[in-house]
Amino acid sequence: MAFRKSRAHPQTGEMQKGTVLDVIESSEPMTRLKLEDGTLVRMKISVIEVMRMDEPGADGKPSYDINASLAATFVSPEEQLDD
Repeated sequence: MAFRKSRAHPQTGEMQKGTVLDVIESSEPMTRLKLEDGTLVRMKISVIEVMRMDEPGADGKPSYDINASLAATFVSPEEQLDD
């Protein structure tokens, strides 16, 4: 169920109001990267909350604030098992 909430604008510090929306569908796959030095990176973003702000963005379109967490692991070439 959607509900109202306030948060501080990241640049100005002014309080802004918005509506927290329920996420009704989500796909949060693991992202895998291989860096040029051979390091493997695994990242996963998990969305906690999405808020549609009352004030539109600079382009006039709806503005959203996303609260998410990032989990990442780094595996150096030396730590990787040979296949």
